[in-house]
Amino acid sequence: MKKNFKTFILGVVIGAMCVSIPAMADVIWEKIDVVRNHMTVMIDGEKLEADNFLYLDTTYVPIRAVAEGLGRNVIYKDGVAYIEEKFAAEFAGENVALGNGFSATTDEITAYKNMYAKDPSMANATDEQLHKTAIENISSYKALSALAAENNIYVGQEFYNNFSNVMAYMELNYGSKEAMYAAMEDAGYSYEMYKRYQETEYLYSKLLESAAFAATDAEIAQYYADNADAFPYDGVQAQHILISTMDKNGAAITDSAKLKEIEKKANDIYKEAIGGADFNALISKYGEDPGMMSNPEGYIFTTGEMVEQFETAAFALKDGEISKPVQSVYGWHIIKKIKTHKVQPLDDELKAYISSNVTGQKIHAAVDAILAN
Repeated sequence: MKKNFKTFILGVVIGAMCVSIPAMADVIWEKIDVVRNHMTVMIDGEKLEADNFLYLDTTYVPIRAVAEGLGRNVIYKDGVAYIEEKFAAEFAGENVALGNGFSATTDEITAYKNMYAKDPSMANATDEQLHKTAIENISSYKALSALAAENNIYVGQEFYNNFSNVMAYMELNYGSKEAMYAAMEDAGYSYEMYKRYQETEYLYSKLLESAAFAATDAEIAQYYADNADAFPYDGVQAQHILISTMDKNGAAITDSAKLKEIEKKANDIYKEAIGGADFNALISKYGEDPGMMSNPEGYIFTTGEMVEQFETAAFALKDGEISKPVQSVYGWHIIKKIKTHKVQPLDDELKAYISSNVTGQKIHAAVDAILAN
């Protein structure tokens, strides 16, 4: 009877906590003969951040919390809790000091050497060279892991779930576990080495997302200026006044008299433009391209991005020159070339690319600093 009652009590408490009603949970703790968090649970020097409670002289700690504290996955099946392999890769063998404050096991070093031995770029490497490369890359991983820990990023349940999904997908593609492991071995990977590779990618991707290493606008602008040669571009910046030959429904106007009237209007506006009228004022007064409202400085484009007639005329102009009316399927364009662009414009796509590079540089610098110390 006591056992059933205890099960009932635990069910109520867990239920209250799961529906996020802390006040109700607190009342239940007070009503039953349970001492909550009567001790501090430490795992490998770290405090376990989970409730424990004393009931009938027995201390209870959540299985999942303990398993995760030990870096292990836990699954429940048919009333049984299975504590599985560790989240992170495990390598057997004796510990060897790497000379930089880190250590590795003999099997870990061998796993790295086997991986690099299958790398085509190291096909002629000596055992000494493979060993040196292995030590360098193990050290880099350890430093990356330390940096991640400083930013509260760990190889935990999220990583393990992702890794399990990757392995399941690979097994599906290869047709069996045996075929999958054979392919991994051919590429130089043991199971643990492949897991380590995925860990490295995971930690790095999480650091890339971390606010601690986010690129500022100033850093992005400086990188863009310093690396202009890396973004070659053959483009122009141009404004235009569009006099449309489309009706309000987007269909082409076919009335010849109306079309002649539109052509005459375009020529008259052109005369105003070359006569010294402010081009921006003419755009505001006559222009029928709504895109110019959101691009008041003009469009920046390269070949293949604009309608052919507009593009050809814009590229043929000198900086500051205004074209005669040019006809396209959209109507008549009076184009003013602002300037030639030899460097790719700093648009959102390029900003994202540079931001990732800047963040990567910060992470590598932080890893190097850990290795240096």
